[in-house]
Amino acid sequence: MSDQLTPLQTIERVVAWYAKQPRDYQNINRLQYAAKTLSCALFDFASEVGGLYKQRNRTEFQRKAEFGRIYRELMAAEQRPSVSAAEKEAESLVSTLRDEEQQADAEYMAAKMLLETAKGVHDQMRQQIGLLRSEKEGTKVQY
Repeated sequence: MSDQLTPLQTIERVVAWYAKQPRDYQNINRLQYAAKTLSCALFDFASEVGGLYKQRNRTEFQRKAEFGRIYRELMAAEQRPSVSAAEKEAESLVSTLRDEEQQADAEYMAAKMLLETAKGVHDQMRQQIGLLRSEKEGTKVQY
């Protein structure tokens, strides 16, 4: 696994490698190395997901703040519109910000799903390692 890869690329490589292994794969050292690599990549990717979460919240706050500012301006105008007309006008003026908010939310949710799925693969790898260790030590595993 190269240090030049992004955390997501590292995750993808480890998962692809693990998916290619036969069901009865026995190389515990290689599995431990892959699990360690995956664990570190998961940590780094979780940091990126956190950044996406902040971006999502920032875009939501910006849209709401701008909506409130525009709405207050409209309601303070000499020819004050109705409440629903002011809301409709303010909403149309922040449509670009709403689009940015929806894009940020979509990116966050996609990354979060990838993170959770990769954690599942890591859990499976750790279970397999535990099973191989117990077999190596000659102990029985209770299911």
